[in-house]
Amino acid sequence: MSRRVLILGGHGFMGSWLTQSLRTAGAVVIAPTRAEADMSSSSALKQVVEQAHPDTVINLAGISSVAHDNLEHLYDVNTLGHLRLLQAVSDVAPSVRVFLASTANLYGEGAEGRAFRETDAPAPRNHYANSKWGAEQLHRLFSELETCAVRPFNCTGRGQGAKFFIPKVVRAFRKRDAEIELGDIAIRRDIVDIRDVCAMWEALLAAPKPPAVVNFGNGEAVAFSGVIETLERLSGHSLRILRSEQFLRTADIAYQCADTAIIAGLGYRRKYAINETLAWMLAEENVP
Repeated sequence: MSRRVLILGGHGFMGSWLTQSLRTAGAVVIAPTRAEADMSSSSALKQVVEQAHPDTVINLAGISSVAHDNLEHLYDVNTLGHLRLLQAVSDVAPSVRVFLASTANLYGEGAEGRAFRETDAPAPRNHYANSKWGAEQLHRLFSELETCAVRPFNCTGRGQGAKFFIPKVVRAFRKRDAEIELGDIAIRRDIVDIRDVCAMWEALLAAPKPPAVVNFGNGEAVAFSGVIETLERLSGHSLRILRSEQFLRTADIAYQCADTAIIAGLGYRRKYAINETLAWMLAEENVP
């Protein structure tokens, strides 16, 4: 892989893994800090693009929290920040491909046994999803650019913050806690190992022409209760689950699953099953 890739948000969870993966594959990766690539500053973004001389730009710099309570900041970073980036690329390097890390959250509630296709109409149920949907809509207004919106489902792996369900539960099992407070564990989601996510990115970046929209998922809905059962089996430890109103949200999505035809058509093949992902995370050392 001989390309120059500018990654905004390259020091976050997905960004760190992707930076390492692409460099291992031979790419030159430029990953400026949040201060250097200020998503609220058009001039800063233009300067970053000018200095990087990329052939590919990946925007991972969004706020990824459904519970983020500063709505003006959320839309400024996720929607207007992407607008500023698109304008910077259009002004400085219009031949560069631009990839947006959007979210499968924008599909809304799924139907049992049915996978979301990229052509399904979005039905965002929270401001986070709506801010990403707004960012995607901007691509149509920059027809001079080659753009792609990536919709990851539930990504997880080592290094993910404990505010997310799986690393939170893995941490409790690793510490052999007696109990844990959780929300609705009947939720079923398409959970993707971050190492497989990186493989999806590599397949997508290698495509002669990227699709306008692509799901990053496995096509398998896994119950959060099943994650707990698997961790009990792997660790030989049991937790008392305390249902907490604190972790229940009215906009929670009970079921989501990805249609994976497009990413599979680009050559991606899943490598890690959910039990392998959980065992890998459980065995992580030097984690407080």
